[in-house]
Amino acid sequence: MTQLLGQLQQAGLVALEHVAQDGIRVRASAGASSFHRQPTLEKSLAAAKDSLAALEAASDTATEPLSARQKAARKRAARERVERLEAALAETSS
Repeated sequence: MTQLLGQLQQAGLVALEHVAQDGIRVRASAGASSFHRQPTLEKSLAAAKDSLAALEAASDTATEPLSARQKAARKRAARERVERLEAALAETSS
């Protein structure tokens, strides 16, 4: 927020003659679905690996034609999901 206000002030779009800050504190809360147990993570990892394998083995006869860029983006997203799940599993086992 500070950076944004600084940029707006430099551009002459905002004059910071009077500044106020509200003192409300917001407590962070995580939903129950954000806490996963090892069996759930393992199941999700297996599904993510299957999805990645399917994307890598997919032929051009898919129902929706995708550009090379879209295919690469989907593969990258699937690969990153596998990496995040592996990191989460490593964290739960340590």
